[in-house]
Amino acid sequence: MSRLRPDKWFSFPIGAISLRWKILSGYLVIAGLLLITGGWAIYNFIKLNQAIKDIMVASYRSVVASQNMVEALEKQDRAALLLLFGESRDSLKTFLANQQDFSKWYTIAEGNITYRGEPESLARIKNGYSAYLRLFEDFKALYRAGDPAAARRFYLTRLMPRYQQVKRAIHQLLDINQNHMVTADERAKKDAQKAIYSTTLVSILALVLALIFGYKIAAIIIKPTLRLTEGAKRIGEGQLDERIAVETRDEIGRLAEEFNRMTARLKEYDQNNIDRLITERRRADAIVRSIPDPLIVVDAGYRIIALNSAAEKVFGVQEKQVKNAHILEVINHKAIFGILKECAVNRLPVKASGMEAAWTLQVGDALRYYLLEATPVEDKEGNLLGMVVFMGDVTHLKEVDQIKSDFVSAASHEFRTPLTSIAMSAGLLLNRTVGEVNGRQEQLLQVIREDCNRLTHLVSELLDLSRMESGKLELAKEPSRLADIVAASLRPLQGQLAERGIALELDPELQDLPSIMADASRIAWVFNNLVSNALRYTAKGGKIGIKARVEGSWVRVAVSDTGVGIAKENLTRIFEKFVQVQNKNETPVGGAGLGLALSKEIVEKHGGKIWAESELGKGSAFYFTIPVAEGQGTNS
Repeated sequence: MSRLRPDKWFSFPIGAISLRWKILSGYLVIAGLLLITGGWAIYNFIKLNQAIKDIMVASYRSVVASQNMVEALEKQDRAALLLLFGESRDSLKTFLANQQDFSKWYTIAEGNITYRGEPESLARIKNGYSAYLRLFEDFKALYRAGDPAAARRFYLTRLMPRYQQVKRAIHQLLDINQNHMVTADERAKKDAQKAIYSTTLVSILALVLALIFGYKIAAIIIKPTLRLTEGAKRIGEGQLDERIAVETRDEIGRLAEEFNRMTARLKEYDQNNIDRLITERRRADAIVRSIPDPLIVVDAGYRIIALNSAAEKVFGVQEKQVKNAHILEVINHKAIFGILKECAVNRLPVKASGMEAAWTLQVGDALRYYLLEATPVEDKEGNLLGMVVFMGDVTHLKEVDQIKSDFVSAASHEFRTPLTSIAMSAGLLLNRTVGEVNGRQEQLLQVIREDCNRLTHLVSELLDLSRMESGKLELAKEPSRLADIVAASLRPLQGQLAERGIALELDPELQDLPSIMADASRIAWVFNNLVSNALRYTAKGGKIGIKARVEGSWVRVAVSDTGVGIAKENLTRIFEKFVQVQNKNETPVGGAGLGLALSKEIVEKHGGKIWAESELGKGSAFYFTIPVAEGQGTNS
């Protein structure tokens, strides 16, 4: 029995939480871990930003102020030199302007005191610069007094040393800030390195925790699902006693409960089906065994599934002994296996048509005749499950047919002599050999002679057909030109063709065809019969065509017309004896219905085949094949 157990690694009952909330809780935990990781990264970014600010803001202002103070002081020194060389006006303006700049930048530096040593440096700069300004006033007074030499000595001994002293004090301030910038930069690099390490560590920790939590959440969701799947698989395999223990109240638990209810219903339904199937199987077995003709059932691999009692009797086997054996191991008959194979390949029913196709089998001391029929058995998807072979016993019909043939043969022989005598007598009377006859008597004698000729022709056809069926008629086969045979068969019909105004179209290639191996007189009779039939069913002004072509070692002949046509369901019946099909609203025509049956026998005796194609209202075409004589060309 499968069990769906909820995980117990939370203090609250997981099984009571819905599947949606379990998945949502997993997402929330992962989101929380991402939030922690992001918060830690933000903290490190803020700390790093503060370090950069220490470098760029505090120190930068003092450095810029120091550099600008040095620049202003140097410009004042150059102004003093220009004053010494007589450029008093511009030099004094320059000195005063840079004095203001110096004071401005000093004020900025004084307002940005941040590091140790800066107040002392600024005090030295202030005192030194104040002294420098006082000395410049003395220097200016000497210059105005008109004593250049005294002014030059004063500059070199008093003013310039003070200038250099102030400049050194400014450079000391600049060094303090630059050194601090270097120190702050190193500290920022260390903080950045720490931030990288700590953020990476926190990210890895968060990833590990996310994986662990994800695995746990997945286990909570997937494990019951897998157990449910395994249980459903076993149920699908037929283990209907399988039950899935439900310990969760989420969607999976409810699904498991539904599975259990469904399994219970399936078990009940299966039991009912088994009982019904057993009943149906027994009924089917009874029906199969009650069929009087042999019946064989095989699977797609030609292994025997069932035999009825008639088949057991015919082949001398017992079903229980040959079940699951290959059919060729039990019933080694090519006819049965051939029809099974054709049925399996084409996936269509295969049925022997006509008594001529009856299969002969020696059963005990008696000779039996069977018409074989194979039917495929498929499932809903079209997969072949097996085949059923039905052996219709037509022995009695075959015997009746033989009796009929014997009777027809005997009757024909008996009719021939009196018909000949009647025809000769009528001929003598018409020739006035025994005396004169009046007009009325001559008409009656003409009718007698025509009817005698018709009956004589019918008797000849019956005798020929009887001899062919019994195998007593020998064919005089020899190489013959098809064009000559066609010409000979059409001579008696030329008058009828002209009288009906029907055009006869002969294929010019008839003259170039290779010789055929045939009994010329019999094949000429086939042509005469097919063209005569076309004349009967073709209206005045119609057409009849004869074509032929070589197909391998055979010549295929076609006799077509533009007549009324033949219904599709009658295309195979027209070759049976004494069958004359008649379409609706069609005028009956003469004949006994033996012409096509005899034509079929003649063609098949030559090893060929004959068939018809037609469409109502558009005419018909009759085809038959005759073998090419040996040594003749076989190109299509």
